[in-house]
Order: sequence, then C-alpha cells, then structure tokens
Amino acid sequence: MVENPTYKGKEHSYNRIDLIGEGGQAKAYLVERTSDKAQFIAKVSLNKAAIPDLMEEAERLSKFKDNHIVKMIECFEIKKGYKSKFVIILEYCNIGDLTKVFEVTLGKPEYLSLCLRLMNGILKGLNFLHD
Repeated sequence: MVENPTYKGKEHSYNRIDLIGEGGQAKAYLVERTSDKAQFIAKVSLNKAAIPDLMEEAERLSKFKDNHIVKMIECFEIKKGYKSKFVIILEYCNIGDLTKVFEVTLGKPEYLSLCLRLMNGILKGLNFLHD
C-alpha cells in the first residue's frame, strides 16, 4: 500500500518531498505547504503506539515561544480506516543539523562567526528551557 504524499492539516496542506530522518517513533519528512511553497518538517508517527508520546511532544512544543527553539506550526491526526497517524509540522532549519555544519566548517576560520552564532543560539535556547 502506497502512502498518500500529501498531509492535510487543520490549517494547511503539505506535499511530502523527501525523507529527512527516522527514529524509533516517527519519520521526519521535508514537506512543502501547498498554499505558498514554504518548506517545513513533518514528523509523522510510525504506528498508533507512538501517538501519545508525539501528542505530548506537540503540547510541549506549543508552549515554547522563543526564537532559539524550533517552532511547531501545527499538529493533527490523520485517520484512514483503522489506521491513525499523528503529524507535527515544524519550522524547517535549512542550514542542516549541527554535525553537517561542523563537518563543513571544521578548521576553516572564515566560518568561526557562524559556529559562534549557532552555539550562542543553542545556549540561549537551553537557558529559555531551564527558566
């Protein structure tokens, strides 16, 4: 059975573009909002057992209002017959993950300011979470 590559949320629809990553409870896809072509990440539950944890994650993310924390755009459940999936739409950080950034910039002095800005943002985000 082929999955539908479009996710219809409460506010918008998103076309799935590419698989970005996979964990124990969800897959992360690069998606494009149909209304304006803006890109986001869709975190999609792998099975019904993962839904409560993702719902809790979405609830926590909805409370974080800080420029240094990835923003949740919306979340919704998709029901198809007896199957359910939970989807969290997140802000897309197109710079990539830290591992990729440091692989590209390691040992290159011209990228020092970028690394310092990233680390500063991470520390500010952690400070926000701990306050």
